Parts: sequence; C-alpha cells; structure tokens
Amino acid sequence: IFSTKNLQKEPINTSIKEFKKKNEAHEQSKFKNSLSPLNLDFTNAAQKTVNAVVHIKSEYVQSYNSDPLLDYFWGPHGSRGLRPQIATGSGVIISKSGYIITNHHVIEDADDIEVEFILNDEVQKFNAEIVQVDKTNDLAIIKIVDVNFDGVGELPYNFKTRSSDVGTKVYAFGYPMALS
Repeated sequence: IFSTKNLQKEPINTSIKEFKKKNEAHEQSKFKNSLSPLNLDFTNAAQKTVNAVVHIKSEYVQSYNSDPLLDYFWGPHGSRGLRPQIATGSGVIISKSGYIITNHHVIEDADDIEVEFILNDEVQKFNAEIVQVDKTNDLAIIKIVDVNFDGVGELPYNFKTRSSDVGTKVYAFGYPMALS
C-alpha cells in the first residue's frame, strides 16, 4: 500500500510557459541526429519514383481437393479440380531494359504475368517473365519480354551497392491496385 504520509509537499515554481519551453527543448533533443518526424517529407522521392512503380497481375491455376460441404451442393467431387486464380501486387522498375523487382508471392507459380505502368504519359500493359526468385526473402525479379516494349527512359534514381547501417532510412514504394 502506498502512503503519502512521508512525502513532503514542494511548491511548484515552474510556470506553464517554462514547462512548455523545457518540454519542447527535450522533444527537439530526441531528434538531434536525425530529421524530426514533423520535418520528414517524402514528396521529392515520391515524385521521382511514381512512374517507376508498376502494377503486376499474375495468373496461375490452382488445384482443389474435394470438399464434403461443397460436394453437398455441387454433387460428388463437384468441388474438385483446377481453377484459374489471379494475384496482384506492385513492383519497381530497376533497369531501362525492363527488369522489375517485386515480391515472390505475387508471381509464385505464375503461368502469365502482365505488368502495367505509366509510360510516355499513358497507362500501358506488357507481358513479363520470371528471371530470378528468392523465396526465403520473398523477392523476385521479372523482365518485360513484350515485343511492343522498347524500354524506359533514364531512371530518376540509383541503387546503393554497399551495406547499410541499422537505422539507415530507406523508402519502399508500391501500389498494388490497378492503375485504371
């Protein structure tokens, strides 16, 4: 049980203005070696990369085993079989020749991959194929292989090739919804 019996009452000599000033100085000191969250602005980075973000649609066929509940409605083995499925996600163009990085789960088991993005101020769609996958890290590289694709212009960003320290700022851009 806590008792206030032995506590001495000390007068509070700090005015509200002084308290606010000390608190503000303390809050500012927390961000001394970094940007204050209030000053963090992604506008420039977003404007440079918005046209490099792509929408990816992959189609694959999934096999289903018989489900007793569904078989009740559709007859014996009515729920068994192969059914077409669609997965969607986003990716980022990493080369002028059409290489794109995305998540492995977006293109896993894909029979067809379609990439949609803004090129020359209009939404365009191209066929792509899987180049490399890393299931452990959920990463994949795909490449546009469409005969109508002539490449993209100069990429407005570059890639860091050395390791980063813990706490280094990184930005992830993506938009898994269709562009149209």
